[in-house]
Amino acid sequence: MSDHHAEIRTIHLQLTTLAMRWAMSGSVNEDYARELRFAAIRANHRHYWDNIPIYRRLADQAEVPREADTAQIAAEMMSTDHIFKSYPQEYLDNHDYGAMNRWLRQVYDRPVNADVAGAASIDDWLGRLNAAAIHTVFSSGTSGHISFVPRDAYTWSQLTGLGVSYIPLFQMRQGAARSWERAASRAAARMLGPDGFGEFFRRRGLRGFDGIFLSFSGGTQGTQVVGQTLARMVGRATFLFDLDLSATVVRALVRGPADERERRLSDAFLEATVRRRADNFRRVLAALRESAAARRRTLVFGAPFMIKEFCEWLVAEGDEIALRPGSMLSHGGGWKSFEGDRIDEPAFLALVEQSLGIRPERVTEGYSMTEAQVVFPRCREGRFHVPPITETVIFDEALEPLTGDDIYGGLGFLDPYAACYPGFIITGDNVRRRSGGCPCGMSGVTISDIGRATGREVKGCGGIMAAMQG
Repeated sequence: MSDHHAEIRTIHLQLTTLAMRWAMSGSVNEDYARELRFAAIRANHRHYWDNIPIYRRLADQAEVPREADTAQIAAEMMSTDHIFKSYPQEYLDNHDYGAMNRWLRQVYDRPVNADVAGAASIDDWLGRLNAAAIHTVFSSGTSGHISFVPRDAYTWSQLTGLGVSYIPLFQMRQGAARSWERAASRAAARMLGPDGFGEFFRRRGLRGFDGIFLSFSGGTQGTQVVGQTLARMVGRATFLFDLDLSATVVRALVRGPADERERRLSDAFLEATVRRRADNFRRVLAALRESAAARRRTLVFGAPFMIKEFCEWLVAEGDEIALRPGSMLSHGGGWKSFEGDRIDEPAFLALVEQSLGIRPERVTEGYSMTEAQVVFPRCREGRFHVPPITETVIFDEALEPLTGDDIYGGLGFLDPYAACYPGFIITGDNVRRRSGGCPCGMSGVTISDIGRATGREVKGCGGIMAAMQG
């Protein structure tokens, strides 16, 4: 293990312990939290400066030294998510995955030696990377220009495991659990620490639930990864789309098929998803009925527009169902390209309760993005809470940082857990950021009023599903 990895893992453990305490008590020592965050950010900067070519070039251009302080890093070294799609499109057009390996090395902290001989598609390439322990999450916007964010085994384990250490505790504090479950989880967290509690919750926290995932059973797009991670925790999992979300097909749907093979793949994909949507809904309904009949609680997960569509279908078909008390619904990804379908929060919660019998206090939401490791959970007051383990920056239209306790602008973050790729990102979202605590009782920073910045394409699940639906 390198000196950087030993140092950053030590800080990560301290930060994750802090996140657990914050989620349970509602507050932390802000000065101590800032000290830990800044130490991780500086350590990552030094590592990026030494090992990530694109970051070093940006540092040289901005004349930022290896030993920069956090203020200078935030002012000079944050970049947009475009660095993760900075490859020439002809690499993918020509199936030149050797060139894609060389490009990926520019945003990754070590050589990319995956064997790509004979790789015939983006999915083949991603599979070869995964076999070489380079776990690459993709996100496609409405342009079809795919972002690729590579993670090593450790950073992948943080992506899929970090949230387990604090999000369940946060949600329980907001009322999304029975009293004895809250007490047992808090006791386990205090006794076991981050790693032990994470393992405890993965093994036991959701085992009494059946899972209904209004998403894809495979593929490495961000929202799908969340669903697949949760699916491994529940007693039984049913997916709306029992197939991989194919990066090859997503690109072909947006940009048009490049050849007959892509045309066949796209047509088969649309047949299984869009054209057979009602069949898939009926299969999910059968699983919901089976769960209710067995008196098992159910966890429903998906993007809000898909949840809305499914719930409206249940109402239209007269198939509303009363899931067992204690069932939950969790959603993420926002409305994005489905703004025309958006309904306000009270109407959304009323629809969920009418069609599934899930009460509003059992509905949870998280906010994150492909390039981030940390998820911001939503409280009962409708705000997303920034855990004290990551740093946010708000920018004006000229990309100058703003200060203040209640400000609106472009969201940026410096993610201490992005250990192997540049994690200092200016997103395409405008948000309202408030400091000083929340009416829900939690301290710290919150964001709300999230919208896509003018001129920035819709990314992630929203862009992909928009492409699927034409």
